[in-house]
This record gives sequence, C-alpha cells and structure tokens, in this order.
Amino acid sequence: MELDDEVRAWTGARRLMSTLPRGSELRRMKKAGGGRALRLRCDRSLPFEFIAEFLDPYLSLWGARAELSLSDYDPALSQLGEAAPCDVRILFLDWRLNKLPPAQAASFIRERAREAAREAPVLLNNWPGSHELNERLAELRVPGLTLIDLHALKVDFDPRNDSVSNFPFSGPAAVAIARHLALDLLPPLAGERIKGVILDLDDTLWRGVLGEEGPQGIVIGEGHRALSARLAALRKRGLMLAICSRNELEDVRAAFKLRSELGLSLDDFASVQVSWAPKVENIGAIARELNVHPSSLLFVDDNPAELAKARGAVEGLRVLLADPDGAQTAAALDHFPGIFAVSQDAAASVRTADVRANREREKLREQAGDPRAFLAALQMEVELFRNCAAHAQRIHELSQKTNQFNLALQRLSAAQAAEAVGSDQVTMTVSLRDALSESGLIGVLIARVEDGEAAVREVLFSCRVLGRDVETLSLLHFCKWLLQEGARRIRFEVAEGPRNHPARDWLACLLPQGPSGELSELHARLEERCRAHPATVVEHR
Repeated sequence: MELDDEVRAWTGARRLMSTLPRGSELRRMKKAGGGRALRLRCDRSLPFEFIAEFLDPYLSLWGARAELSLSDYDPALSQLGEAAPCDVRILFLDWRLNKLPPAQAASFIRERAREAAREAPVLLNNWPGSHELNERLAELRVPGLTLIDLHALKVDFDPRNDSVSNFPFSGPAAVAIARHLALDLLPPLAGERIKGVILDLDDTLWRGVLGEEGPQGIVIGEGHRALSARLAALRKRGLMLAICSRNELEDVRAAFKLRSELGLSLDDFASVQVSWAPKVENIGAIARELNVHPSSLLFVDDNPAELAKARGAVEGLRVLLADPDGAQTAAALDHFPGIFAVSQDAAASVRTADVRANREREKLREQAGDPRAFLAALQMEVELFRNCAAHAQRIHELSQKTNQFNLALQRLSAAQAAEAVGSDQVTMTVSLRDALSESGLIGVLIARVEDGEAAVREVLFSCRVLGRDVETLSLLHFCKWLLQEGARRIRFEVAEGPRNHPARDWLACLLPQGPSGELSELHARLEERCRAHPATVVEHR
C-alpha cells in the first residue's frame, strides 16, 4: 500500500474511532470479505439487526468480521441451549417486556447468563433510565458476564422507530451501540489487548517542535490536556505508557517540569526513549524494557512516514495517526480496539512501578555478577495460595494476557477460571514482592488429580517476573501439593504458540524426555535446583 493510501486509511480509522458517523455513511463502506470471523450469537427479545448492520466497518479496524446468528424473539430465552458454538454470546433484551420486580428480573437473568457463560463470554444490555433494574444488573456476579451499558451510552429513544419496527432507539443510538460493541467490548473478549501505549511528543502530546521552540514555546491546548488526562486514566487502569521521541532528553525533562498543565510527569512513563536514533530501534528497546511483544503495543505519532516504517519493521505493532491538536487522538484512544477494560485489572496499581524497578534489578544483576548473589540481593518474598476464590478474576486476566510464559495457552474464560478454584482441582496462585517493588499476583498453576496422575492443564507467569526462577520454585511446592493428593505421575498440557517458547523451553529442561514423568523424580530434581534459592516462601492453604 502506498503511503498516501495508508494515510487515508489511518485518518479514516481515527475518524471512525473518535466520532459517530451517520448510518448512511457506514452502509456505503465496502463490506470486509476477509479477516478473522467472529462468531456471534444473539438471543433476543429486541431487534438486533439495526445494530448488526453497522458492526463490520468497526470490526474491520482490527481485522475482524461478524458471523451472526439470531434467535427467535423470545423474552424467556428458552433457546439458550440450542445454538451452535460461538465466540461471544449477546443477550439483547427489551426490558420493557419484563413484568418482574427488578430483584426478581436480575435473579432470572443471572441463571440464564450463568448457563450461557459456561460456553462463551456473555454480553447483556441494561436499559436507559431504569435505575433500580440497572443497579441490580450491575450487582450480578456471574463469571464471564459483561454489561452493555446502554444507560451510560446515553442512547436516545425514537418513538417512530419503535412504532414501525419495535426498535425503540434512534439511528445515531444504533451506531453508538455498534461502535461500543465492535471497538470496546468484543476485542478484549476475543483476545485483543493493548498493554502499552507509546507516545511521540512533538505535534502529538503538544503542538510544536520542542527543540526549536523550547519548553515555554510549545502549545498545550485543550485537546492536548484531554489527551494527557486520557493517558493518565489508562495508566491508572493498568496500561503502561512509554515515550519514543527524537529530541534531547534534557529538553524533554524541562518540558515536563515546567509545563504542569500537561498533567503528566516523566515518572508516569514506564519507559522513556528520547534520542536521535531511529524510532524503530527505540520501539524495540521499549518492548524489551516493558517485556511485552510489540503486538501488544500501540504507537501514536503524527508522522505517517514514522508510522509506516515502524509498522513495516516491528511485528504486529498497532499504530494510530495522531491529531496535532490532540482532541481526536484523545477521543480515538477511548475506542481503540483492545484498550477498553471489561473488568478491573487486579495488577493495575503495581505494573508501571514494577516495570520501572526492573531497571534497578538489572543494575543489581550486573553488580552481583553471580546469579545467586543477585537473587539474594532482591530479598524476594513468594506467597503461594491454594484454591483462593478471590483470585479467580486475576487467573482469568493472566490466562488471557500472558503469551511468553503460558504453557498450554488455554485462554481460560472467566467461568473456567472460577471453576479452577473449585474443590475438584489443585490451583496455586503466586504472589511476589522484593526489596524494590510489589509485583502482585504473577503466576498460576492448575492441575487435576485422577487415578494417581496429576494432569497439569496450565502453568503461566507474568513476563514481568521472568529471570528470577520464581516459576521453578513455585512448581517445586506445587509438586509437593500434588504428592500429598496421592499423585504418582505428572503430565503437562503443552501448546506450541508463536511466542510461548520460554515456557516450553523451561519445561523441556525439567523433563527432557517429554511433558510427562514420575512425579517423585521431578520433585527431587526441583528440590536440587531450588536448594540454594534465597527467596522466602509462605504457603496459604
């Protein structure tokens, strides 16, 4: 694709994310023929077709298209168990037909949502203006259930549409719901996730060239302040921020120090790459420092040539063409695929600080020389929890987000994660802190013991903690638990993915003959390997 064509595509994508076009404009867009097929099943008592017709223009922004199947109109949702397998289930209900009090209505839908969520993530709409019902629906605690918050979207009613088609919302409301589904809710449920946002500075975070105009000469307008506020909110929610700029570092430090209206400080950025090196090199350095694959990163820059070079050279990198005034960039970030959070991130409060602490850990590693001396200097404390129900959501997050140290790549749904902490499985969650930072819950091991064999269905650890042998130390204690459960043999489920070779290589070193063996022999091997590990281990059982 020529650069001019790419610029038109990027500008169009930014406009789709940052504004609500008319439905007629979306209908004229060419329907995507290729791309990833997303199987959607809609069980409904309300017409969904008026929303479905606008899904594909938005889905195409992340390379997807909808394959939709619809139930009959059925307020009782009696067809839930009859549909073919799907990727996401949508319960789209006309709550005006509900004759039950809000508490009973919520109880009714809880059981049906729980049934549907066993097979796939479930989306359920609330209703504009129905405050008590919406409060009851928001209180539902069904693993795998996410609300389509029509009340928060401020969709407006259209009596004429309602009388003609029983669809009570306006045309712009249908577009807003389609955008919310296709860009906010469906990407994370389908595994699309942005872990970090890389920012250019000149004509992106402010207007002007810092090196020419100086810290006091750059323009920080209302749109730039909105962009900074949006970035601060993303950081608070757990996304990592990074800077990639061709400038002098001292000038950048001065700009953040002197221009308080930015609302951000350099400490808010997990990685700062400011130099005259090619931006492609700096993006690679950021990915290494954050310890994430570039496909989990979004690069925001006002220069199309830089975006084109970066996307061509860095595998999987997402890009967003910045608006020099900031406003469209801020609005587009609200709806960039993979950024919306369908649930609270349990590690949000510690992630950036932990990544920044890795710089100090690397200094300690260089100073120590000996690996054991390095581990001892960290003063690590490892806590191991057995079948802790409060950790189910974090298990789900780690399973969905972890790529490098994810042995089986099972991508556990929220419902499956909740089942994993049940009494019929042995599940260990691992928490880590050291002298430099709190890392939070960073690891999960899950197994089921039957007929003397422990089938380990998943082993995964956050990439933030690799290099400290916490995974091996945890497996040692996990094997002890399995021996106490009567297991004699152990078998690991292993899947080969494009990026999980660290996990596969680790297991191959422990079990060179294959992913199964005698449990007592593996336990003895692990005891020998971990004998000198200096971490303090505390078990909660």
